[in-house]
Amino acid sequence: MKNSDDPTSIYYDRKYNKEPINKKRLTIIIISDILLTTIVYLIFHKLLYIFLFNIIYYLFLLKYVLIFIVKMYQKIAPISIREKCRFEPSCSNYMLQCLEKYGLFKGFKKGINRLKRCNINGGGYDYP
Repeated sequence: MKNSDDPTSIYYDRKYNKEPINKKRLTIIIISDILLTTIVYLIFHKLLYIFLFNIIYYLFLLKYVLIFIVKMYQKIAPISIREKCRFEPSCSNYMLQCLEKYGLFKGFKKGINRLKRCNINGGGYDYP
């Protein structure tokens, strides 16, 4: 018993109704996709540049914030603490010189390493 109208039957004959291509509609879809993709790319491209600029700006600003903090330490710290430094230049001056000479990351790392080496028994000349 062949039943070609029942979709569950193995003899069911599928008929695909293919609509004709509307060339105007296809052209509009392709052009709108290209325009939308271009606009999204330009917006994100611009945002990426703004994001990278902000990161560089804040890193540049952070260097000067660290310099400000060290200078405030030099003004506020008691002289009894600041005179105990055995190195020449002092640790705070060394940090300032490193930040100016090497930049934020390397200068900060060198300054912290100098603070780790600083003790009452040591001493001497140690320039960056």
